[in-house]
Amino acid sequence: MRSIKTNQPLSLHPSTAENGLQRALMFLRTVGTDPAIRTELQTVGFGEDDLKQGWTLVLKACSAPQTAARFTPDAGPVADATQKLEAWQSTMYLRAHAALRRLHPEQDAFVFADAVGDASTAPLVSVSLFLSRLDALESSPERKSTRKSDHAALATLERRGVTKEERKQAKHLVHVIETTPAPELTTEPPSPDARMAALADVYAWVQDWTDSARAVITRRDHLIRLGIGKRRARAAAVPAPAPQPAPVPVVAPQLMSAAIAALPPKSNGMSNGAIAISANGGTHE
Repeated sequence: MRSIKTNQPLSLHPSTAENGLQRALMFLRTVGTDPAIRTELQTVGFGEDDLKQGWTLVLKACSAPQTAARFTPDAGPVADATQKLEAWQSTMYLRAHAALRRLHPEQDAFVFADAVGDASTAPLVSVSLFLSRLDALESSPERKSTRKSDHAALATLERRGVTKEERKQAKHLVHVIETTPAPELTTEPPSPDARMAALADVYAWVQDWTDSARAVITRRDHLIRLGIGKRRARAAAVPAPAPQPAPVPVVAPQLMSAAIAALPPKSNGMSNGAIAISANGGTHE
């Protein structure tokens, strides 16, 4: 397993560090579920220990407090409990909703109704309702008629990791948030962010292994799944030429002719235009 420690700490912009966490999650999920890609990475030394190290660094970054050792509105037990509650919600909700929706739809509709299923609801409110509804499945008198199916749903959740112990820990986090007094305000500059230090370790890890993966993986679909490849842009469709109007035939103008009326004869008996020649060569008209 490679060591990711360096003599000089990484100086990262917060957005770059947070993006590194997302990259690491995508990389780890893909390597952990695709044996073909994992086999390719083994040629550059990636092994089971490296996979475990990546997950350890990611979990550490996700749970690290935003600031160190200062009790401010953005730190302290409330901030720490809120962050852990959000992480708990993001994983346990997915497990519970996926299992109940398929296997116990009636219980799913009850547990995830209203605010629990609304993404805009604050985690404290949402998780509190979620936990109370799981308690109702367990022992609420109002649900006595569905007790057998409710307990079957809870048993399914136990197998999916939403255990009684997990629920107990979440209730403790809710209790901390609800009962901890408001902190004193401080104008002092915050101390170094422990989360940023943890994110820097994640960034160094994922940068190492993505660069290594590029050296041995050539399939574009594998690179895309690892988050280090880009899809080819589709060629723009060439519009079909617009139909040209048929040429208008050129018609030569027709000259209109009218019959010429004959002129009346002259008094000498000759028609107009006639030439009279005398026998002796005299004058003519």
